[in-house]
Amino acid sequence: MSYKIILEQYAKAVLEKEVEGFMAIYDPIVNVYDTWNSWIKKDIEEIRSMATEWFKSLGEEKVRVEFTEVNVLECESQTVWIGEVKFYGINQEDQILRSISNRWIWVIQNNDGIFKVIHEHSSLPIDTETFTGIVKTQ
Repeated sequence: MSYKIILEQYAKAVLEKEVEGFMAIYDPIVNVYDTWNSWIKKDIEEIRSMATEWFKSLGEEKVRVEFTEVNVLECESQTVWIGEVKFYGINQEDQILRSISNRWIWVIQNNDGIFKVIHEHSSLPIDTETFTGIVKTQ
């Protein structure tokens, strides 16, 4: 098994809107620097609340997640995954309605074959003239 199980679990949990599956990838003492609405999330229950609200807000729609690796730094006990995460809003017929991409870094801890995210950082570049996020959408 490798850190890739985290990517698979995340994508599956988001697609199925399964909060417990989503939460299963995170270590209880995770730090999340989130692009959306808050500077940092350090409380696992805050992350659970965010996921619950996100999945409920989707209604009948679902979200398909794709990962594009830019760089992976691996050692015995930790992996740093750096890449782009693309979120596709899809309808019940699996048609893409919209998409958005984030730059993403995960620090994944390996404790005897159990992989957990201990740090997550998502970001968007900021336009220096308007001080607004530059969002890649479809």
